[in-house]
Amino acid sequence: MPLGWKIVDECTARMIAISIHQEHYSHTLLMQERECVLAWPVKEMIDGVLLCGSVTGLAADKLSLTGWQSGLLQR
Repeated sequence: MPLGWKIVDECTARMIAISIHQEHYSHTLLMQERECVLAWPVKEMIDGVLLCGSVTGLAADKLSLTGWQSGLLQR
C-alpha cells in the first residue's frame, strides 16, 4: 500500500502516523493482522509503487504485476 500522507507524530519516540480509509482493503488487512511494516522504496521502484497505488489488492496480485518478490515467510 503506497502512502501519500504521513506525519512524524512524536520526535522523541520516533512515531509516525498514517491515515487509511476504513473502506480500503489495506485497512481490512491491517485490522486483521494488527501489524505492518513501513519501507521506503528506492527511486528505481517508482513505476511499481505508482502501479500498486492505482490497483486494489482485492482485484490483482500486486507482486505479480510489478515483478517484485516477497521476502516474507509463508505462515
